[in-house]
Amino acid sequence: MSQLAIIIVSRRHIGHLCLPYFIEKDGEATLKLIEPATPITAQSQGRTLNDTENEIITLLHNLSEQSLFRRFSKEKTLKSFYERLDPKIAEEFIRPFVDRTFLKALPLIEAAQIPLFQKDAQYNNLYAADQIAIAPKARPSFNFAIEANGDLSYSLRINNGDRDIFLKDKELVELCTEPAVVVVGRTLYKLRDIDTRKFRPFTEKNRISVPQRSVARYMETFVRQCVMHHYVVAHGFSIVRQSVAGKTILRLEQSVRGFAFRLTFDYGGKSYAFGGESKKSVTLTQTDGRYTFVTDQRDFETENRHAKLLISNGLTHETNEWFLPDGDLQTPANCIEWLNTNIDLLRQNEIGIACDLPDDYFVGNVELSVSVEEENDWFDLNAVVRLGDHEIPFAKLRRNIIEENREFKLPDGKILILPQEWFTKWKDLMLFAQTKGNKIQVRPQHRELFPAEIKRPEIAENEIDTSNLLPPSSFTATLRPYQLEGFRWMARLFGRGEGGILADDMGLGKTVQTIALLAHIYNRSAAPDSSANGTLFDLYNITGLRPTLIVVPVSLIHNWYNELRRFAPDLAIYIYGGRNRLKTNDIATVLGHYHVVLCSYGLLRNDAEIMAACPFHCLVLDESQTVKNPQSKAYRAVQMLDVRHRLTISGTPIENRLGDLWAQMNIANPGLLGSEAFFKRYFEQQILHGDEVQAAKLLRLTRLYLLRRTKESVAADLPPMTTQTVLCQMTDEQKSVYEREKSASRNALFLPSDDGEARRKFIALQALTRLRLVANHPVLADKNYEGGSGKTDLVVEHIANIVAEGHKILVFSSFVRDLELLAARLDELGIGHCMLTGRTTHREAVIDQFSTDERRPVFLISLKAGGVGLNLTVADYVCVLNPWWNPAAEAQAINRAHRIGQTKPVFVYRFISEGTIEEKISRLQERKQLLANTFVGEANLIDGMSADELRALIG
Repeated sequence: MSQLAIIIVSRRHIGHLCLPYFIEKDGEATLKLIEPATPITAQSQGRTLNDTENEIITLLHNLSEQSLFRRFSKEKTLKSFYERLDPKIAEEFIRPFVDRTFLKALPLIEAAQIPLFQKDAQYNNLYAADQIAIAPKARPSFNFAIEANGDLSYSLRINNGDRDIFLKDKELVELCTEPAVVVVGRTLYKLRDIDTRKFRPFTEKNRISVPQRSVARYMETFVRQCVMHHYVVAHGFSIVRQSVAGKTILRLEQSVRGFAFRLTFDYGGKSYAFGGESKKSVTLTQTDGRYTFVTDQRDFETENRHAKLLISNGLTHETNEWFLPDGDLQTPANCIEWLNTNIDLLRQNEIGIACDLPDDYFVGNVELSVSVEEENDWFDLNAVVRLGDHEIPFAKLRRNIIEENREFKLPDGKILILPQEWFTKWKDLMLFAQTKGNKIQVRPQHRELFPAEIKRPEIAENEIDTSNLLPPSSFTATLRPYQLEGFRWMARLFGRGEGGILADDMGLGKTVQTIALLAHIYNRSAAPDSSANGTLFDLYNITGLRPTLIVVPVSLIHNWYNELRRFAPDLAIYIYGGRNRLKTNDIATVLGHYHVVLCSYGLLRNDAEIMAACPFHCLVLDESQTVKNPQSKAYRAVQMLDVRHRLTISGTPIENRLGDLWAQMNIANPGLLGSEAFFKRYFEQQILHGDEVQAAKLLRLTRLYLLRRTKESVAADLPPMTTQTVLCQMTDEQKSVYEREKSASRNALFLPSDDGEARRKFIALQALTRLRLVANHPVLADKNYEGGSGKTDLVVEHIANIVAEGHKILVFSSFVRDLELLAARLDELGIGHCMLTGRTTHREAVIDQFSTDERRPVFLISLKAGGVGLNLTVADYVCVLNPWWNPAAEAQAINRAHRIGQTKPVFVYRFISEGTIEEKISRLQERKQLLANTFVGEANLIDGMSADELRALIG
């Protein structure tokens, strides 16, 4: 069995090398060299080596003849390299490399206990007696003597702990020049702070003599250095060793790379840097012709203990005497903060502080004391920064924290470095807080931004415990558990004067939850005539509360009215519109008799000043994404209203961009997310660039005020829904038109243009829309087209088969003309249908006709007309004729059928024309879900895309 060994060999001009070999026993006392150990041979013959052995082989392989030849030679052959090698080149370049490499390998050899041998060049084999032992302790030992004649003589030996090793007439094998590593006899000695050249003369003589005339200079130089670094035996002069108490100094100053701490030690006026070579100070005096060396030994135990203390408390030991906090060398701020944080620790361990900086910084304890009081509708933070005997209101630092400016000028002119921790803990809160004198005022809705360790008062909820709250007996519906939870959530918000966004998935009963809340609010009302239809003064609000204004899309007015009459018959309802529109002078008096006022967004926009004259107890915005644009008249009209409580309802509060959420939350809870410009800068832009920290902060701010449940999470009793994508082959004529349209679009879009970004984006959208039309049916883009459509044919085939099996179907399309083409085909087949588009005037009648007429199994619905407010659980099949930019729209469409009340499994077919822009839209939908999944809603894929990104879709 072979084993790894290190063999000492000699090479002309280079000296002794240590090379790795594999050896094996060849008798009791004989060993045989098998082959050199290299990274390649180490893997051969099934040898198993550990990591240390492999590292040794890799290191020492660099010292082989071939490796040195490749590294240092310009000769063509190994033989010519060694024959022509200049000894001076070998000494200046090759030998230092050999020494460095061997010094890396030596501690590994010791640790792994790899045997070391010195091979006799005359023999091929090794002998066990040739093994070299490594002395654990060795030091140079100088013996100086001033002779009677005034000459100085000295000898140099190797001290092996208990005895001196004399070198005369012994072979000195030099393995490393400096520090000296030598082999004498069969022992290897490691000698610090000395090179092998000093040992060479003593292999031939016992002592060296220095004539009297040179003794003074020699004592001042050579002997003094030996006394400082080595063990010295003195004859004819004295060495006095004394102990001097040292003082540790941590000095902040500027190094070559920036600001850092320099650790030094003062011994009787002499300063030493940490990690420096000087072990002690040596002073030479001469009195009456007798030399005396006085040494002050450094207290390395204390020095190392102080260095470890600094490292264990946040400083990094860079090099030698330099220490720095967190690797920051650019400004003194982190250094000053570290000093202030650890000032007591330094004082307790008697470590002095010195600052060598251009500015005068405050150094001392920095403490922040905070208490919180509730004052009216605000939290008052009484926060004080204590600096020794001085106090500074924390409010004065608000601007510094917001601007992340760490330097604050104190009244005495010194500069206070604000702790970095303050910016992490307080910046978010400071952005939303305001200062009043020396106090910091925070709205209760921003309480989530308080640092975790700050104890803050709980918010009173008007003594309403909603944990077991139930709707009043006048409420006739039975709420599901999650709906009851939503009702209690809204009651809890209203109880403490805050608003929210109810963002449940479509079909989970947001309307009935809201009606339960209204029944709770007005539970003391009376209903003299519960059969009244909501005309003026039919019912009366006698609760003493102002009415609630519910603003909805015009198509949902009657749906809300019917649901209110059904589930809360005690509530008096006023439908604002037509003959029921009022004047400014009358509105407060008239509407004060009612509990609920229903109004469309259009009428609110047109009668904004009139509606603003009436105070309302609650404002409810259904499908609140309608007012997602803060610049719209409808949004401004909402903001003009005089209301106490606010609730917005939307299954898709984020339709196009994150700013949609800001707009609706700013209605529900004004100021919660700051101004629109602040929100865009601080949240929206950063989150869109993938900033997860800002995303987490936004979620933290909104989590108490936004309630979102999905069908999958709460409506486990809903029947299953199966979704299938149906790829449609275009007809040859259709494909020809598509390719022609695609080519024309590409030529127009990719020509050099000076048009602005907005104009180029508009042109790109036009081109994409034309491609979408052709992918459905070319006649939608060209009325003169007379061919067919592969998709239309396949859709008609699916519908016919489904109808034949007795099912009802919802068919959705982005294009009304597409539905009209499909209606004509269904008429040809004798398949009855209904149609709902933006031009439909009697929506309720059409919806009722589809729901009740078995002869009309197909409902053709346009996106804009059927996206909201429909409950069509009579259908159990849904056909989506084209993918839409906003995937939320598809979800809304599907949820017309797959919602509470549906008892049959629902099947969804998405029709995609293969090889067209529709496939790219579908893939884009899959990649654009992060914003939607994180912040509740669905993102419009096209919003935020540049003109170039839109053009890339054409491809």
